[in-house]
Parts: sequence; C-alpha cells; structure tokens
Amino acid sequence: MESTILTEYIDKIYKYALSRTFSEEEAEELSQEILLNAVVALPKLREERKFEPWLWAVAENTSRSFRRKLGRQRAMFVYNAPESLIE
Repeated sequence: MESTILTEYIDKIYKYALSRTFSEEEAEELSQEILLNAVVALPKLREERKFEPWLWAVAENTSRSFRRKLGRQRAMFVYNAPESLIE
C-alpha cells in the first residue's frame, strides 16, 4: 500500500490531534507523530480495506503515548517549582 493515501487524512488527523491536546502546537506535534507512526507501520497492513480503522487505531495509540510523555514532562515542571508557588 502506498503512503500517499495518508495525504487524504492529514486534515482529519490534525483535527483528531487538536481534540486530544491542549494547544495547536501540541496538536501539530501529535499529528506529525501519528503520521510518522502510520508511515512506518503501513507496510505491515495486509488488507487495504482495513486501512481507515487501522489508521485510527494508530492515532489512538500514538495519542496515548503522547499524553503519557507530556504528563511526565509536566510533572517534572511541578517538582521543580519553588515552594512558594506550591503553597
């Protein structure tokens, strides 16, 4: 299957990413990760008719990993906050 099929889904993936993040910047980063993961995994897809459900599964899995990664980064910022801000 050709990776050019993903070009039809770029806007949909961005909208999906925007609904899962807190900012346009994070949505751009997440949509790029989704597309990258899809391009890498595309050769493993055996049945072309299952492309769209497969793509949304890739998007969901990537989104979960992305949120976990951001959560760890945000947690690090909280731990480094001055005591006066925590109170």
